[in-house]
Amino acid sequence: MRQRREPATIALIIINCIVFAVTYLTGLNQAIMTLGLARYTFMHGYFWTPVTAIFVHASPMHLAMNMVSLWFMGRLMEPVLGRNRFLLVYFGTALCGDALCLLLAPTMSLSVGASGAIFGLIGAAIIVFRQNRNVFMQLMFWAGINLVFTFWGSGIAWQAHVGGLLGGLLIGWQLTRTHAVSSYY
Repeated sequence: MRQRREPATIALIIINCIVFAVTYLTGLNQAIMTLGLARYTFMHGYFWTPVTAIFVHASPMHLAMNMVSLWFMGRLMEPVLGRNRFLLVYFGTALCGDALCLLLAPTMSLSVGASGAIFGLIGAAIIVFRQNRNVFMQLMFWAGINLVFTFWGSGIAWQAHVGGLLGGLLIGWQLTRTHAVSSYY
């Protein structure tokens, strides 16, 4: 039997789905979303919101799109980075996206979901796989298409997406620069 090489990815998907099910089915989704990453709540002492916002999703479609993306990016990146580095990239880039939201988003705006972290995984993968032309081009295309939808759609926290992507590029560069991971996959 093949040993699972993406236990962190599976755990993150399960946690996201459980949080969504509990909040959505109990009617707490609206209440919890108000504690999502809103500048107002963060500035009024809710300092945990950058972390909790990663696990809260606005709708079943929002959750589904993020979890499918996490599944594909996790299966690509977790075996390459290992569980601990994968989680570092995931949470580090999510916080980069949240930081850009706190800096640039309107005061009462809301940013929830795993998409900042997913954009971060895409950014890190672009750096890690830059020597592999086929994978690199696919990642660039995927990043480009997702950025188009980010700015084309309404109600999307572009700051989280761009912040996550930039954070992923920087963290991926640091990982390859320090030889924590090779850049020739």
